[in-house]
Amino acid sequence: MTRAVAALALIAALAISIVTGLRGIDFGYHWDEPRITDSVVDAYRTGVFLPRWYSYPSLSFDVAMATAAPDAVAAARAAPPQTADSGSIKDVIANAIDKTRLLLRLRVVFLVLTLLAAVCAFLAARQLLASPLEAALASLLLLSSWEIAYHARWVAPDGLMMSAAAFAILLMARSLNAPNPKWWLRAAAVAVGICTAAKYPGGILLPFLLYVVFCRRDTVTGRNAYIEAIVIAGATFLLLTPGAIAEPMHFIRDIRGEIIHYKIHGHGVNNVASFAEHMRLLGEYLGLLAFSTYPAFALIVASLALIGAAHFARTQPRAAVLMAVLPLLYVLYFATQKVMIVRNSLFVFPFVAILAARGAAVVIGALRLRPLQAAAGTALLAGVAFNFVWLARAGESIASRKAINPQADIIEWLRSNPNTTFALSPKARAALGAQPPSDVANLRADGADEVIYHSDEVQALYFDEAAASKVTGVCNRLGVYRTVSGPADLNWDYYPTWKGEPRFLAVTTATARTLGVPLGVPEAR
Repeated sequence: MTRAVAALALIAALAISIVTGLRGIDFGYHWDEPRITDSVVDAYRTGVFLPRWYSYPSLSFDVAMATAAPDAVAAARAAPPQTADSGSIKDVIANAIDKTRLLLRLRVVFLVLTLLAAVCAFLAARQLLASPLEAALASLLLLSSWEIAYHARWVAPDGLMMSAAAFAILLMARSLNAPNPKWWLRAAAVAVGICTAAKYPGGILLPFLLYVVFCRRDTVTGRNAYIEAIVIAGATFLLLTPGAIAEPMHFIRDIRGEIIHYKIHGHGVNNVASFAEHMRLLGEYLGLLAFSTYPAFALIVASLALIGAAHFARTQPRAAVLMAVLPLLYVLYFATQKVMIVRNSLFVFPFVAILAARGAAVVIGALRLRPLQAAAGTALLAGVAFNFVWLARAGESIASRKAINPQADIIEWLRSNPNTTFALSPKARAALGAQPPSDVANLRADGADEVIYHSDEVQALYFDEAAASKVTGVCNRLGVYRTVSGPADLNWDYYPTWKGEPRFLAVTTATARTLGVPLGVPEAR
C-alpha cells in the first residue's frame, strides 16, 4: 500500500511540476540560450557537428542537436532535387530551422530532463532508505522547489548536471547493495561520464565511483575494475564532447578561460570577497531558500538534512560518503571561486532532498506518539503543498505577464506597506500616473525608507564590468530586491543582471544609492 501511495505521489507531483513549468516556458530572453541555438544552426550549415566552444562540455549542444534533428530531416526530404549537392542542402536545412520555435521546444526538453532528477532521487532513496514514503518525500521536495522550477526552464547545463548526478547516485547506491555489482558499476560509470559532459564540475563524481568500487572489492577485485570505471566514464564524456579530441587546443583554451573567469577575473556583481563569505552566502541560499520560498520551511528542510546526514554516518557509513561527503566537497570547491552563481549549486539538491527525507523519518520516529507523528508529517506535506501553490502562481504570472498592470501593482504595493515610505524613480513615477489615490500617503521626495524603480534604469551598472566589480551587497543576498510588478520567472536576489522581462522593484534607499537609481523624484500633487 505504501509503495503505491509513494508512486502515486511521485507521479502527481511530477505532473504538477511539468504543467506549471510549461505555463512559464515562454518567459522571454535568457543570456546563454542564443549561443546554443546559433551553434546548432551553424553545425547544420557547415556540416561540422561540433559546438566550436567548450566553456561548457557538449551535452547541452547534443540535446539541442537531437531536438533540431526532426526539422533537419524534414527539410532534407522536402528539398527539391536541384539542391542535392552538399553545400546547397546544408543551407536548406539550416534555413529551415526556426530558432524561436527550436528554443521553445528545447526549453520543454530541458524542463523534463531536469525534473527527472526527482525520479532518480526517488529510486536512489528507495535503495538507501527504509520507507517508500521517505523516497516520495525526497522527490516532492525537489519537484516543489521554485529554485529548481525556474532553472529547469533554462536551456543551460546545470539542470542536466543535477539530473545526471541523481542518476549516478542511484546507480552507485545500487552498486553498494547489489549481490553482483559489476554491471551496476559500469552503468554508474556511464552516468558519471554524462554528468561530466553536462558540466565539468560533475567530474567530482569519479573519485566517489572509485570509492564504491573499493567498497565492493569483495566481489570486484583487481586494478581492472578501477581502470574499467575510469575508461567507461572517460569514453562516455568523449562520446558526448568529441571536440575534446577533434579540437584539443580550442578545448583546452576554453577550459582555461573558464577557470580564469571563475577564479581570477570574476563576474561583476557576482563576485565574492573570500572563501568565508562564499560559504556563508551558499549556506544562506541552501539553508533558507533552496527548498522553499518560505524561509521557515526551507530552514526546516535544511535542518532535517543535517539530521539525516548524521543518521547516515551512524547507520550507513559507506552510503554517507556518497550522500554527505560528496555534496560537501562540491560546495567547498565552489566556495574557493571568486564567482558565485547559484545555478551551480543545483548539483547538491538531490543529495539534500534525500538526506532531509531521512532526517524527517528520524524526527517523526523519535516522537513516538502517533498524534505527534501525524502532526509532523502533515506539517511537512503542508509545506510542500504551499510550495506547489507558489509554483502555480509563478507559472501563471509568466504566462500572463503581458497583461500585468504596473500602475495597479505600484498602488497596491504602497497600500500594502503603509508603514514604509517610498521614493519613486522617474519610470516608477511615470507608471504611477498623474495623481496617486488619496489613500496613498507614504510617498516621499527625500528621506524615504525604500525606492521603487524599473529594472532597466540600473542595467548599465550591472554590465559595466569595471563598475560592477566594485559594487558589493547587491547580488547573492536574500531579500535585497522585492518585486513590485512583474513575473515570478526567477529569483532577482540571485540574478539581478537579468536581461529578460523587465519589472518594477523595491529596495532600501541605501541599496538604491549603491545601484545609482535616480532619487528625489517628487511625489504627485
